Amino acid sequence: MKNFHEYLMEVEKEEQQGTFASLKLDEKSVQKLSEWVAEHKIVNAIEESKYHCTVVYSRKKVPELEDFSVKLPIRAHFYEWKILDGNVLVLVLKSTRIHSLFDQTKKLGAESDYSEYIPHVSIATNWAKKDLPSEIPDFSIVFNEFKVETLDEDFSY
Repeated sequence: MKNFHEYLMEVEKEEQQGTFASLKLDEKSVQKLSEWVAEHKIVNAIEESKYHCTVVYSRKKVPELEDFSVKLPIRAHFYEWKILDGNVLVLVLKSTRIHSLFDQTKKLGAESDYSEYIPHVSIATNWAKKDLPSEIPDFSIVFNEFKVETLDEDFSY
């Protein structure tokens, strides 16, 4: 059994942890994207179960997001390839709804470490190539779940 001091320390730690909100792809989109990545021999591909679009990564806790209602599904199109965080190959998404969702999280108090919000799906890690893939998937994807979690600052693919 925890004493009162231990309980207060846990509560304080939980309150200091931030908020991570993301959109999850539906099964059909995961399958199509996974097949496309395999067909195009993308090296160091991320596990398909980890495909998502980060809506906000906030070191500040935003409890209001836990009850936030999002109209789903959200459809998005791939726009371009980018390298983020030095070596993560991502497909940038074109979707005004996802941008709007990010803006709404900011209005609720979320803070971002990044100067610009780039909605994307991470495809591969440790991308050592200088060149980006020449083709972009020519299909849209569907997000059918909005997930809010405690921020895991140690997350990695």
